[in-house]
Amino acid sequence: MDILFAIILIFVTRGILKTLQSPVYTINLYTLLTSFIIYSFYKKSSSDAIAITLFLTAIYFTLQLLKNQQSFRLKIAGIIIPLFICAFTKYLYMPVVFVIPLFLIVKGWAENNKLFK
Repeated sequence: MDILFAIILIFVTRGILKTLQSPVYTINLYTLLTSFIIYSFYKKSSSDAIAITLFLTAIYFTLQLLKNQQSFRLKIAGIIIPLFICAFTKYLYMPVVFVIPLFLIVKGWAENNKLFK
C-alpha cells in the first residue's frame, strides 16, 4: 500500500507544480529526483505516506479551485474526501485537516466571495 501512495505522491506533486505554472524542466527534474529518493516514512510501514499523499491531494484540489472556479463541486469533493480519509488514517493530522477549509473561509470572507464562504 505504501508503494502505491508513493507513486501517487509523485503524480500529485507534479500536478501541484503544473498548477503553479513551474517550467517543464523543473517539473521533470523534480520528478527524477523524487523518484530515486526513499523518504524516511517509507522505510517503515506506517500510515504517514498515506496521510501525506492525501493531504497533498487536498492541497492540489485547493489550488485548482483557487485558479479556476468552474466545476467547483468536483474540486470541493476533491478537497473534502482526501481530508476526511487523511484525518482518520493518521489521527495526528486531525488539527491540520482544518487548515485548508479555514483558509478558504477566510479568503472568501476577505474577498467577499460567496463560493468560499
